[in-house]
Amino acid sequence: MGYTFTMRIEFITWLIDQMNRRGWNNSELARRAGIGPSGISMIINEQRAPGVDFCRAVARALGLPPETVFRQAGLLPPDVNSDAPARRELLYLFEQLPESDRGLVLSMVRAVVCERAPKYQTGEDE
Repeated sequence: MGYTFTMRIEFITWLIDQMNRRGWNNSELARRAGIGPSGISMIINEQRAPGVDFCRAVARALGLPPETVFRQAGLLPPDVNSDAPARRELLYLFEQLPESDRGLVLSMVRAVVCERAPKYQTGEDE
């Protein structure tokens, strides 16, 4: 699986969108990722392809599972299961919580499922 022009543009677009959602510029992402600002600029300006270390640092800064960034960068194949990224992110975020907060989050998820159980059982959409 080669790193194509389309993959490069899609990753750059995705990365810029992630920064915009957070109100970050290149320098802020670089600071949070622990990499030099020139590293971000080189990726965005298509002077360098994102590598494993870059993607791992960006994932940490964005609070996303590394696999999410690796897939966006074309370092892993896309998921065939459309809800797999959301499941992985949910699990990743849950695992970041201290044990004392996990019970609360689990209770909240159970409450939502119980409240909406009839819709889930009948297959109705919201």
